[in-house]
Amino acid sequence: MKKYLIIILTAMMALMSAQAQIPADVAEIMKKSDAAMSSTNGVEITMDMKTSLAFVTLTNINIVMGSKDDRFKALMSFSLLGTDIKMESGFDGTQEWVATKDTVYITQTTSPDNNDNGADLGIYKNYKKAKMKVKSDYYDIDFSDPIDKKNEVKSVNVKVSKSNYQIKEMKMSAKGAKITITVKKVKKGLNDSYFKLDLNKYPEAVVVRN
Repeated sequence: MKKYLIIILTAMMALMSAQAQIPADVAEIMKKSDAAMSSTNGVEITMDMKTSLAFVTLTNINIVMGSKDDRFKALMSFSLLGTDIKMESGFDGTQEWVATKDTVYITQTTSPDNNDNGADLGIYKNYKKAKMKVKSDYYDIDFSDPIDKKNEVKSVNVKVSKSNYQIKEMKMSAKGAKITITVKKVKKGLNDSYFKLDLNKYPEAVVVRN
């Protein structure tokens, strides 16, 4: 799950640097969306996710992600086979961690380990083509034909609100996986303490330091 948390974080936070091949009206909308979904003071995005991985489909996955500069924190909760699972992943500038109620893995580092991304989404800026349909209250945009043919994410669909240019929904199709994200809330302005690991939340966990 850490792999897909990082994929989502990359997709949602590295939003837009439009290529010349993208139609000008689409590029303009995505630039406005980038401004609406980001902030130099940090931004927190609350979303629901549905993902299909091979023969497993997970629904009702709640994710809360925060990002500021190079720091991030992501909280995920869902049920699998009748078991409630919660997981936290983060980087505060000096250490990276992945935590559950049983185990907290901490790595001292000045840069997070993104080697298990599975796919370097580089989301919208990495596609040559885009088609847009204008709906009553949102823009429906399909990105396709990745510039890097090795990119596992072959297409992305984004629905952008007309009223505030925030992303309403994003669908990604990758090799062996389909991910649908519905954005519920965008909050701007995060304190530095937001990105600190609180070990008091995991009193029964085994702490492993690297």
